[in-house]
Amino acid sequence: MIFTCWCVLGLGKVVVYESNLHFFGFLSFGISAFADQNYVYDSSRGVCVDPASGRNGLNTVVAEVIKQTGEAECSNLTRASLVGINLDGGQVRSVNLRGADLSGANLVFSAIVNADFRGTRLDGISVGYTTLSGIIDAFTVLPAGSLGKSCVVKNQILSCLW
Repeated sequence: MIFTCWCVLGLGKVVVYESNLHFFGFLSFGISAFADQNYVYDSSRGVCVDPASGRNGLNTVVAEVIKQTGEAECSNLTRASLVGINLDGGQVRSVNLRGADLSGANLVFSAIVNADFRGTRLDGISVGYTTLSGIIDAFTVLPAGSLGKSCVVKNQILSCLW
């Protein structure tokens, strides 16, 4: 069953989102998961900026959208449960996580490969049977401690396997 949400956001903007999730699973994401996607990664400063206002901030997005589109630039995914998410280039050719905040996210049983991790925060992630790979920059915050020891960076390409 497909659910379509015509969500009215602040300033009278409307976003249409379709999902084939079960009704209760759909509700578990919460209506706050639909928001304007105004913030873009500024690679010269390593921050996410709304081009119209110049303000720093993060976008809100649900995991289902990321799985379908590979788009999560400047997304607030702090402490998000992305258990079992596979963004491995199957349907999605590349994964845009530029400027995304994944600090504290649960990535157990996940594969995120061929990703753009420039400016992404990966500190405090939970992993197990997890693969991460993609491009990074000087602003990328890598996993610390023993998690960081499972990552290799060569020519700005990150490869992690836990």
